[in-house]
Amino acid sequence: FLNRVFGKYFSDELLEMILGRPEGEFVGGDRREVAILVADLRGFSAISEELEPDGVTDLLNCFFGAMVDVISQYGGTVIEFMGDGILAVFGAPIKNERYKENAIVAAIAMQNAMDEVNQVFQHKFAWNKETQELEMGIGVHCGEAFVGNVGSEKMIRYNVIGRVVNECSRIEGCSAGGQVLASEDI
Repeated sequence: FLNRVFGKYFSDELLEMILGRPEGEFVGGDRREVAILVADLRGFSAISEELEPDGVTDLLNCFFGAMVDVISQYGGTVIEFMGDGILAVFGAPIKNERYKENAIVAAIAMQNAMDEVNQVFQHKFAWNKETQELEMGIGVHCGEAFVGNVGSEKMIRYNVIGRVVNECSRIEGCSAGGQVLASEDI
């Protein structure tokens, strides 16, 4: 039952960590070298103003569904959906020697998956591909971060915190739609 319910909120690896280790219920974590991926849709605000709220939700669910599948396929963990953006970490909670490579390959696969997202978008909303197509910019960076549970006794979240996250967000902000922009640290 717990796997079925919480499996929609957490990756399989994170759920296994939480349920399998008693320390998973407490605030805390550790410092670790990780790769961060930040992705964000370009021009989404203008498109969302033309859709009803349930249409925006359907569009985001399609986008997030496709991207979560790709991120998970390459060993990443989605930390958060931020509006029309995604924050993911590679190399945590499960350590992986290929976390940098996995983050880059996932970013490229995410860009490739945008074709499918746009097909659904255009079919469902009868959108004109010539005038409106969703594009995504992605930033990838690596460095040391705190990874673990953050919050209070009443509510905790698995999170990644540190300069590397802020820097990755800035890198993503410099990327163009359809582009993966990676730091030299990758």
